[in-house]
Amino acid sequence: MDQQAELTFKALNERIDQLPEHPSVAVGFSTKEKYGYATALLAIACYFLSIKALPDGRWYTLAIAASFVVVEVVAVAFAIASSWPLHLPSFKEERTEYAEQLDYDFGHYRDLIAWIVQFPRDEIAELADYAEMRQERFREKQPLLVGGVEKLGILPILIAIAAQFKGVHWPPDISWPEIVIYLVLAWFYWLCLINIGTRHRGRSLEIALKRALAVKDRQPVEASPAKEIAPTVSDKASTAAA
Repeated sequence: MDQQAELTFKALNERIDQLPEHPSVAVGFSTKEKYGYATALLAIACYFLSIKALPDGRWYTLAIAASFVVVEVVAVAFAIASSWPLHLPSFKEERTEYAEQLDYDFGHYRDLIAWIVQFPRDEIAELADYAEMRQERFREKQPLLVGGVEKLGILPILIAIAAQFKGVHWPPDISWPEIVIYLVLAWFYWLCLINIGTRHRGRSLEIALKRALAVKDRQPVEASPAKEIAPTVSDKASTAAA
């Protein structure tokens, strides 16, 4: 096990980032999927911009907008075809896969705790106390920013989209102020997700430090080597009398 000169939150965070994920939970896209979805998003943006920027009722406006729709459909179909066939696991497969994930993650988690335990106890305890204090402050300030987003997840976004497009007509008539407001709301929601992820990582740091501290306290104290005691004056006297 490699030695680290100093235990810091940065070093511990890098260790957690380097922990490998089980292949079943690793989220990733192939190169073809990335190009397909990126092209589809770009086509959607170009479609709405063409509707807003080009004159209404002209044939070329309709032709350009339709071409972007075709590009979007083809790009999404290309991305889906790249990952075909799709696999839908059963309940038993999900439970088995979850147990395999636990076995896979436990070994790496144990290595992480062993890496922390190699440092002095006072250093680990100091970082654990500070991490706990910062988590308390995070919990006090976070509701001011995210409110109930952490528990509702993506539900507020879906409700907002459903309410917005409930009575929409085609093609959608969206004003520039509405576009700016939607972009600001999307950016704010993204900041909320980043804030939640940061708090969860802080909680992971706190748990790892406290767990390492508990392991450190359970380790047996090494007995110091017995020192040879020099004979006292009375011992010398009794030895001479004998």
